[in-house]
Amino acid sequence: MRADLRTTSEAAILLLLVRVGFTVGSFAAVERCFERWFPQTTPSSSDPPPFVVAERVGAAVRAASRRLHGTTCLAETLAAAAMLRRRGLTSTRKIGVRAPADGVPLDAHAWLESHGALVVGDHADLGEYRILTTR
Repeated sequence: MRADLRTTSEAAILLLLVRVGFTVGSFAAVERCFERWFPQTTPSSSDPPPFVVAERVGAAVRAASRRLHGTTCLAETLAAAAMLRRRGLTSTRKIGVRAPADGVPLDAHAWLESHGALVVGDHADLGEYRILTTR
C-alpha cells in the first residue's frame, strides 16, 4: 500500500519529535508526552475499516522512516501509536529480544500491531523474538 503525502508528512513530523525527545529525555518520558499530546479519539462512522487505517498509518511511517535515516523501530512504534490514537484506534506495542546465534549479537526489536495488522516493525523472523513487554 502506498502512503499519501499528508499522512507521510504527519509521520515524518512525529518521528522528528520522537528523535528530539530521545535526545532530551527517556523513552518513558517521550511516551507519556505523546499520550498526552495525542490522546485517544473516537472513530467516525464514515472512517474506513480499522485494518485499512492501520495499514495506511504503517505505510506512512515506513515511508517517512526510509527518508529519515537513523530512525529506530522504537521511534516508529511511538509515532504510529500516536497516529492511530488520533484516528480512534488502539494498538499494542511489543518489544522482544532474539538470542545471539552464529556470531550475531543479542538483538532487540519493537513492533506495533493494531486490529489484526502489523503496523510497523515487520521482520520475516518475528517469531524468533522472545517478547519482553507488551503495551
